[in-house]
Amino acid sequence: MEETFTALRDKPCKEPAKASAEKTVQTVKGRNCQVCSPKITEGMRDFVDLFTRKIEETVSQFEFELNF
Repeated sequence: MEETFTALRDKPCKEPAKASAEKTVQTVKGRNCQVCSPKITEGMRDFVDLFTRKIEETVSQFEFELNF
């Protein structure tokens, strides 16, 4: 999660969260745990859906003035 939060500081949108979740899924599946491997994809998908929704809600509250 620390890596995800660092990436979100640089790019506050859903892409870093989704990339981090995919990395987590691959790491867990790579461990070949008979309990975790079958559940990780669905669990992370649900978590990322909620997490990215909250990211987008939070970011949408900011107003920026760009003066060029």
